[in-house]
Amino acid sequence: MSMGKLGVRHVQGVLLSTALVVTHMQLGNIGIAVVIITHDDQLSEWKRIFYTPRADPNVDKVSLITGSFFYSQMICSILGGYLSTKINNKILLLTVTCIGVMTSYLTPTLVTFFEWKAFFFVRLVQGAAQGFVKPLVYNMAARWLPTSEMRLMGPGIICGLYMGMCFMLMMGGYLGAGKGGWASIFYFSANCGLLWIIAFYGLGFVSPNDCFYISDLEKDHINNNVPRSVLKPYRHNIPWKMIFTNIPLFALLICHFANNWALHCFIKIMPLYLQQKNNLELHQTGIICGSPFMLSCFNVYATTAFFHYLWRRGQLNHVVVRHVCNAIAQFGAAYCFMLCSASESLVLTLVFHHLGLILSAFQLFGFYMNFYDLSPTYVGLTSGIVGGIANVGSVVGPHFTLKMYNQYGTNFHEWLADREFKGWRLAYDIVSLNYFIAGTAFMFLGEVKEQPFDKSEETSIIKRVKLNLP
Repeated sequence: MSMGKLGVRHVQGVLLSTALVVTHMQLGNIGIAVVIITHDDQLSEWKRIFYTPRADPNVDKVSLITGSFFYSQMICSILGGYLSTKINNKILLLTVTCIGVMTSYLTPTLVTFFEWKAFFFVRLVQGAAQGFVKPLVYNMAARWLPTSEMRLMGPGIICGLYMGMCFMLMMGGYLGAGKGGWASIFYFSANCGLLWIIAFYGLGFVSPNDCFYISDLEKDHINNNVPRSVLKPYRHNIPWKMIFTNIPLFALLICHFANNWALHCFIKIMPLYLQQKNNLELHQTGIICGSPFMLSCFNVYATTAFFHYLWRRGQLNHVVVRHVCNAIAQFGAAYCFMLCSASESLVLTLVFHHLGLILSAFQLFGFYMNFYDLSPTYVGLTSGIVGGIANVGSVVGPHFTLKMYNQYGTNFHEWLADREFKGWRLAYDIVSLNYFIAGTAFMFLGEVKEQPFDKSEETSIIKRVKLNLP
């Protein structure tokens, strides 16, 4: 078998990518659900749950629920990174995905009987479960893909987070407007998750050495071309101090914070704004909000194919790729969102909004893959720590945007109907500033080489052997 052809490692890459798809569908369903909350034709149940006596949506409750997913995810991302070094990754990934699926199935029933508090609790549980997923995906991908292929295929795997949000936003609009109503949005995401669980249980494995249907030739190819330390299932001595004082990881934290602020502000608040401000149908709102993520996926896959062509010709330098792609993503997105703020036309605003998100997808070739460059051994742990802390932006961004109605309107509907777009201009200005700061931080503080803590455990063992210590 030629190693240039598709193999079992590519099957594992698809399974890991779809793990991100189904979990981010659970994350993104709240964006369309909030639109239904404020949709005049479907308020019979939601008025009782979310509305004040003045028939204005209780923004504090909406903000609390949109952010609740990340309250628990902050902690569990760090915990997931740690457990990825201690526990069988397949079992852990199946367990947390099952939790997310079960809570999605239960959401409509719990919300009907226990109102918004049940919704808050369900989102907490789902956020806790999803916090484990990304570190586990990073960790397992590093064991399955040789270094050269990881740098090429890694962005395509992580692109599953865009695909999940795209599916949920675009399908959620049609589902919410159909006979199934808002409940069908949660059942749809749960059904997709259940199908993934069945597929991964039968076909997914932690590493090539555990897989029963891989050929010996491909297994040897993988084991001989991944970092030797990656194949070890457990880490006994984690260099916490070296990790938490590493400057390039701080650069990744700033980048991740800016990206989370923007993405979750757009996922959760943009559908609400479009539907209320422009009186769009639910399916139209879903298409407009989901289309930039779909185009971002096409961008990532097309760029991956182009980089593969350069790699086969020996013309690809991954150091240059990291810096150039990250600069395009963050400075380009900052400029586009700045134009969104300056535009007085809704059409131009949406054009620049789509272009900004499409350019920001180059981050998958930039700081998202930089975790692997800095430490393939601890890629799951470092991505979990950084991602967990950066989720502060996932909470603060949407909460800040919702709270701006106090400044630009006497009630929620007046803010959404603001003809001068004051609230949205400020929101876009802050997103643009965050991206500019993140791009500058990666430019001056980021590195594209293995850090000393990556080999700290091996160094410690060598020292102990030389000193005849146990």
